[in-house]
Amino acid sequence: MKVMLKGNEVFSAALVGVRRTIGGFKRDKSKEQDPNWSWSNDIEGAAAEVVVAKALNIYFDGFPGRFKDPDVGEYQVRQTNLNHGKLIVRNDDASDEIFILVTGKCPEFTIRGYMLGGDAKKDEYWQNPNQKTGAWFVPQDKLLPIADLQEKS
Repeated sequence: MKVMLKGNEVFSAALVGVRRTIGGFKRDKSKEQDPNWSWSNDIEGAAAEVVVAKALNIYFDGFPGRFKDPDVGEYQVRQTNLNHGKLIVRNDDASDEIFILVTGKCPEFTIRGYMLGGDAKKDEYWQNPNQKTGAWFVPQDKLLPIADLQEKS
């Protein structure tokens, strides 16, 4: 499902992303020295949350202080710029929460589907590409259609 954000939605997401970045600096000073870090990571992630909220007709408050709480309503949102990207679920992610994959970047995104955290934590999806900490990488063709969640909300 393709979703195009309007200018005011992008602006709101950018503000949320900047607040999250600054909060991240306070929690973890090493973030500033991480060569893979960019302001856009938090901004694009917040924009993906706006996309999910818009698609599922859920109010998005953008509160930046709840790191592990669901991002939108009861859902966790994962975003990647890669159109062929996979849903990433980490070891400390809740098995009983739903994770939604969104690809693209501002202002155009595609919601690829969703999966329950516990269903994602299968050996067949396990990868350790950066040799630091591994995670489960679920291919898009294994995800359930977002239409299922639209009917629920």
